[in-house]
Amino acid sequence: MSVEATPFVKKYAPWSASKADTAQQCPLKFKHTYVNKMTKGRLGEEAQVGIVVHKILELCLSGYSLDAAKSEAMSDPKTKLLTLEREKVELAMPAVATFMKRTTNFIEKMGGAEILIERKVATTFNGRPLQFFDNSGLLRGVIDVAILFNKKPHIMIIDHKTGKNRGLEYYKWQFLSYTLLTKANYPQITHVIPAIHWVQDEYTDVGKPIEVDSVLPWIDQVIEHLNKTTKDAAENLDQGKPSKLCGWCDFKSRCPLAVHVTGDLDGQDEQGSGNC
Repeated sequence: MSVEATPFVKKYAPWSASKADTAQQCPLKFKHTYVNKMTKGRLGEEAQVGIVVHKILELCLSGYSLDAAKSEAMSDPKTKLLTLEREKVELAMPAVATFMKRTTNFIEKMGGAEILIERKVATTFNGRPLQFFDNSGLLRGVIDVAILFNKKPHIMIIDHKTGKNRGLEYYKWQFLSYTLLTKANYPQITHVIPAIHWVQDEYTDVGKPIEVDSVLPWIDQVIEHLNKTTKDAAENLDQGKPSKLCGWCDFKSRCPLAVHVTGDLDGQDEQGSGNC
């Protein structure tokens, strides 16, 4: 490890992909969320739908039938759905069925694999595995699906996205964090294959395998990214950053900047994606 974390990065560790994104998007939102830990209201429509679809996929991968998974996820009192939200979940069911069929066929074709579902992983500042809720670490995250192949030391990391297709490159940082977390917790792995399941498109976008001989270069990359993306927050946590994302901010009613922002509010699909 050759890149030194800034005092801010050390102070507010452990980090996750979404936590770092929040610091970059708006220091004031980061302060409300991670420093003051202010209570959030009900999530927006797309976020509510995304949470339930994620749960249905998780249950199906665990062995539930589609109908049983849908029934359990939609009846969960923690995610009470409005009528329009229930309709949108129903519309996603063919995509869930398609994903399950293609995933099963793919694993058989590859000679079998262990499926890891909603795996909580964390790592220390020197790349060692750590208990997820241990706050002394550098990085942690929840992997939607990981396919650990039987015949070669490769792992495919699949992230479900219920919003519009932005392409793999848009989530480069998220997969950078997953690569470090995977290598730290599964040191036998030599390649990490990034993949996104675009639910709306009934399509899984698979990237090129990432070679991971050592954990050390990935620690440097993650720390370098965190140092850069948290620079504004480190300089002034009370600094609000107006953008088209303000309309979906959980704290917009408390922020004087939000009322001045208008436009196509693009990005709501990523709320409630499962990252911690």
